Amino acid sequence: MNDKQKSVAILTGAVLFLMLLFPPFHRQLSSGNYLGQGYGFILSPPNMSTIDVLSLMVQWLFVVSIGFIAFWLFKSKP
Repeated sequence: MNDKQKSVAILTGAVLFLMLLFPPFHRQLSSGNYLGQGYGFILSPPNMSTIDVLSLMVQWLFVVSIGFIAFWLFKSKP
């Protein structure tokens, strides 16, 4: 692993950590639908809201995919 790959791995990890600290929230309405409440600090969520796990997983998948592509592009040539 070269220096650029280490930087990509650290940056990807930092972005994932920040996304965990500030996840998307949503609230279920009485009709059964969900209303997005935006993003917030994980220890102080908006009132009556829960973490939108599906959106968070999709975001993580996107970040990990971009990180993997960048990691692969910076591999050293033999």
